[in-house]
Formats: sequence, structure tokens, C-alpha cells
Amino acid sequence: MAIKKPGQTSPDNREPAATTPRIEMVPLDKLRPYENNARTHSPEQVDKLRASLREFGFVNPILIDSDYGIIAGHGRLMAAQAEGMASVPCVFVEHLTETQKRAYILADNRLAELAGWDMDILASELSALDIEKFEIDLTGFNQDDFGSYQSAEYKETAEHPKSIIMIAFDKGDPAFDDVVEMCEEKGYEYEVSNY
Repeated sequence: MAIKKPGQTSPDNREPAATTPRIEMVPLDKLRPYENNARTHSPEQVDKLRASLREFGFVNPILIDSDYGIIAGHGRLMAAQAEGMASVPCVFVEHLTETQKRAYILADNRLAELAGWDMDILASELSALDIEKFEIDLTGFNQDDFGSYQSAEYKETAEHPKSIIMIAFDKGDPAFDDVVEMCEEKGYEYEVSNY
């Protein structure tokens, strides 16, 4: 894939959109949520965002326009307010038209939803975090949300270099056969139990 140089057009002959280098700490009371934000944030999700802020810091800035209107980051704002923060990092996105802002507010949320997961890699990463005793809930995953695939915990240690200690499933779980097949393909030893 070729990297476009400034001023170079895209294959559809459109000029590339501008970007902004402006990032600043902005007091929370200056930020204005978008009144027609279609994305909702439950108290439980805000609590997870708060826990994420405490663990990782505020590493994902809020996107705002020149009038301090929020384009992306409404949930992070709610979490910051609940945490009692005075200011947060914000990226100023000042080149978009009103129509482009409205569209981006939707696109920012929807396009992320359209991504998938490589279940083998995800299970491996969650297992590695579990081995390190990292609080898995801080990733947004937990046993209830992740279901069968997290139940197949990879326990790769010096004693058991290629083994899954246990696969636990709800009776009739449709993913059971997939996980067992994956274990057999990869040569993992496993035990199965119902719960």
C-alpha cells in the first residue's frame, strides 16, 4: 500500500482529508456533549470506563470541535466526571463541516462495531493476562460476556507447554464442538465439564 504524500489525491480523485496536530488538556466544564448523540452509555459501561481510566490513565483523548463540542468520547467524559477529574486530553478536529461532524459521530461508533475478533489470538491474550493475574474485567471481557471461548483457557506453562486444563460449557452450548476441534487441531490436552 502506497503512502499518500500531502496534496496527493486518492484513487477516487478526492483530496485527502486534513488532520490536526492540536491536542490540549481541556477543563471538563468547557466540553459540550452532542445533544443528538445516538450512542448510549449504561451505568455499568461507565463504571468499566472508570476502572479503565484508573488502570491505564486517560490515554484515548476526546475529539472536539473548535467550540468544544464533543465529536467522539461521550462515555469517556462521563467516566472522567464520575472520577472527579478536572480536565482531560482533547484533540481538536476543526476541519470538518457540520455535516461531516454529524456523520463522523455515527461512523466512529459504528465502524468499530463492524470489526471482528480472531478467537485464537483473543483466547491466547486473555490467557496470558490471566496467568499474570491481571484483572480481565479491565479489558471489557468477563466470563459471562465472553462465554465459551474464554472458558477454553490456554494454560501454557513450563509444566504444560500445550494444554488446556479445562473447558467448561453450559449444556447445549453451540460453540462446544468448535472449541474441542480447535484443541484437537492444535494438539492441546483438555478435559470437559458441564456447569
